[in-house]
Amino acid sequence: NSLNDSPLETLDNIFMFFDGTVDFTGWDTSKVKNFTSTFHCAETITAAQALSISYASAEDLTGCFYGLYDLKNLDLTKLKLPKAKKISSMFGGRSDVTSLYYSNLELPDTLEEAEKLFIGLSGLTSFDLGKIKNMPLTSMKEWFNGCKALTTIDISDVDMSETTTLQGIFKNCENLEMVYLPDSLCYPNKIESLK
Repeated sequence: NSLNDSPLETLDNIFMFFDGTVDFTGWDTSKVKNFTSTFHCAETITAAQALSISYASAEDLTGCFYGLYDLKNLDLTKLKLPKAKKISSMFGGRSDVTSLYYSNLELPDTLEEAEKLFIGLSGLTSFDLGKIKNMPLTSMKEWFNGCKALTTIDISDVDMSETTTLQGIFKNCENLEMVYLPDSLCYPNKIESLK
């Protein structure tokens, strides 16, 4: 149960669909780089438990907390990701999450991939992108896919100067009435990619 002496660099999928019990006491994850789908749809791990381990070296967090049963209680002010490169689908897949504030999340300026940020958060009514809006991401694929409760989306401050992929960004946003886009998106080739 202890990772203190283990030279692990990955915890990918380790608690996917987990419904047992686990004690994280003594787990040293400070050197783990891969947290892909670590707590994907975990039913019995609390948000507090998920935040009790270190993410100091985490680079790939794709789907890390996706579908976590206790996702709505995840305190992003306690999540430090100084080396994160990939955070796609990191927090999606729950209908009981109504707000998600990336302004509370510590991220490096070297973030590379952040697709499907809010995917499947069907109860989401408010969000804050924090530092992400200032990062020149190349892809914003399916950012809001499945956000059925959102009526207005304001991404007018997002740096989309280097964005080339917007496929499905508003897919399945059934109640969406208004979208505010940045000037950098107002080019025919980019507007076409929204479809």
